[in-house]
Order: sequence, then structure tokens, then C-alpha cells
Amino acid sequence: MTPLSCSMKIVESVADNAIPTMAFLLLDPKKMQNEGTGINYHDKLRDAFQLAVKDKTMDNLRTCLQQCIVTILEKCQEKLNTKKSVSLMRNFTGKDSKLYIYDEAILRLKEVLPQFSCQVPKDIKDAFKKICKEKEIPAEDDYGKDKEFFVLSEIKTLRKICDALSEEDVCQMYDNLRKRTGNYFHEKASCKTLLQLNVSFSDLKNIKGMKETSFYCFVMGLYKEGLLNRVHTNHLYDYMKNKHEMDAASDFKVDLNLYSLTSKPPGICIIFNVEKNRQGSDCDLKKVEELFRETFMYDVVPVKNPTRQDVRMIIEELKADRNKFYDRGEFKALRRSFTDWWRPGRRVLGGERTQIPLFIMNLSPPLSIRVHVESARGTHEDWGEGNERPTKQ
Repeated sequence: MTPLSCSMKIVESVADNAIPTMAFLLLDPKKMQNEGTGINYHDKLRDAFQLAVKDKTMDNLRTCLQQCIVTILEKCQEKLNTKKSVSLMRNFTGKDSKLYIYDEAILRLKEVLPQFSCQVPKDIKDAFKKICKEKEIPAEDDYGKDKEFFVLSEIKTLRKICDALSEEDVCQMYDNLRKRTGNYFHEKASCKTLLQLNVSFSDLKNIKGMKETSFYCFVMGLYKEGLLNRVHTNHLYDYMKNKHEMDAASDFKVDLNLYSLTSKPPGICIIFNVEKNRQGSDCDLKKVEELFRETFMYDVVPVKNPTRQDVRMIIEELKADRNKFYDRGEFKALRRSFTDWWRPGRRVLGGERTQIPLFIMNLSPPLSIRVHVESARGTHEDWGEGNERPTKQ
């Protein structure tokens, strides 16, 4: 089956009201923040959403989605037909971790299709496996089940909000855009484009998929101007608010204001376990690892007696593209006492000066990072001068 015929079979099986959601799940918000030059499928889909609202039909968006899937299938074939060559980067670093735009598209499409009861083509499955093998992405959990974290968390949160909004709620957003002039967004080209769209309650009610298309079109306008991301959602929140006490913004205040953990697994936990002078340290490690792996469903990486170089290497690894799909990073440092860690002017781990938190701010894409230091299994004499239990400052 050719990429065109395969893509047609997939898209034809999707209902009109599901087409905008399928297209939106394939997007990466960071790729939408550009000038719209049409160089990748993000630009084309964004333009197709606007045209769908303008023409009041799903035909153009359906056709654009089909063309995007054709391109992704062609990229799958290229990847499967290309033999792995010697990489200069791998020679120097030992790893070639960069994920290219269509690598991510393949990973995402493989996750999205089953959500719409679409069969995943063999080329996508094979290309998915090849990418995960080459980039060393652990795509399965400890039980052999596929992880669900290639569709980005903020995209899934916005889908949840869109599904729960009424036609009246979405129409109100465009009304608020027209009324609230003079703000930063009104000066931007994306706002002017949205203002030119005729969004009516009757169209959103009677045309299948128009409510979803209009909402996602609005969201992509904010994304393009850099006014929406996982942390800053105040602009979208303001446009969802209205004069009623219980409005759409109130219903989703928690979803908009919190750093959502919607992926499976939701994050990765690095446990630094220092065994020196800590009898029973293995028991501590086992309990913390079990908590994060079994209860919180995190991926867990235990590291025993880490040196400064070990910590640096782990932080550098977190910067790799293969780890961009996690929603949160947790660092747990299990030490004998708090005095070694929190003493002014010192950051000690495993007997060496180590500044863990200072590396983390440079992660891209940014993870929600929490660093926690635990005092465990130390004796009374280990607590510090004066034999008083130190407190965390």
C-alpha cells in the first residue's frame, strides 16, 4: 500500500468532529512559534485550522491532515531504507540523541492513531522501533506496555479542556477577544487573523468539528505569539473568563494553573544513594524506588555512591531529546545527615563537592524539577556537633 492510499484509508475512517483533535495531537507547541513559512507540517496544519473556520467546513483540514500523514509515511520509508552510517557525533560523544522533526512526528502518530480506532501501518511501527533503538528511547514500561508520553502534556491538557467546553464557551472566547482591546496580543498578527474569523454559535453547534477547530485555532494563535506554554496560561485563562460566577475559566483553573502530569510515565526519578556510614542504605533505596515506581508510576534510575562526574553526566543525559517527553524530574538524595548537604558554602555528595541544583536550570525542554535531600539511617553520633539532629534550612 502506498503512503497516499494508506493515509486516505486512515483519514477516511475518522469522523469530522475528531479530525481537528487528531491533527492537534500531532503538534509541538514550540514548533508553532515561528513566522508560518510553510516549511513543516506545523505551519500547514495551523493554516488549515484557520481556513476551516473561515470556510466553515472540515474538508481542507481533512485534506491537510491526510497530506501530513503521507509525508510522515514517506519519512518512515526513508528511515527504513537508510542504512545507519558512521556518525562523527557518535565518535566523539558515544551518542547521537538528537530527534528530528519527523522522528518526533512518527513517534507521535504511532501513539495517536489507536486513540481514534485506527490501525497503525507496519511502516510506522517499524520506523518507531528503529527510532527508539537508535536514540535509546525506552518506549515500554517494566511490564512491556507501551508508554504514552510522546504526545506532549500541554497538548493533552488542552484537548481535555476542549472536550469539556460548550459551543457557547468557545464563542464567548472570540467575543472576549473583540471586546478586550489594547492588550499585548491585540498588537500581533495572529490576533488580527482571529478577529477576521466569523465565529457564531449556530456554526459551532451545527457544523461537526467546528467547536474543536475554533478552539484549537484560538490556542494556536496564542502559541504562535509566544503567549501560551506549560507554565504561563494567563492569557488563555483571561479569554475564557466571562461575567458569570461559574464560567469556563473557573472550571479549568486547576488544569490551567498547574504543571500538568498527564504522560505515562509522568516523570523520571533519579535517586542518589550514598552508602558511606549508612547501614541499611539498601533498604532506604528499595523503599524510595518502590514508592516512585509502583505508586507514582515513574521511571526510576538508582545511582549508588555518585561522584561529581556521575552527577554531571546524569544532568547532561537529561538534556538529551530522548528525555524531553517526561513531565517531571525528581532528584532524591539519600545521605547520612543534613549537615553535609546544607552547611553554608558546601554541597557535598559522595565525599565530593557537587552542586546538583545549579545544573538543572539549563535543561531544554524545561522539566518541572524537584530536588529533595533525605537524612536516613544515620546514628545519633552521626547527626553533627552537639549530637543534635540537624534541621533542613
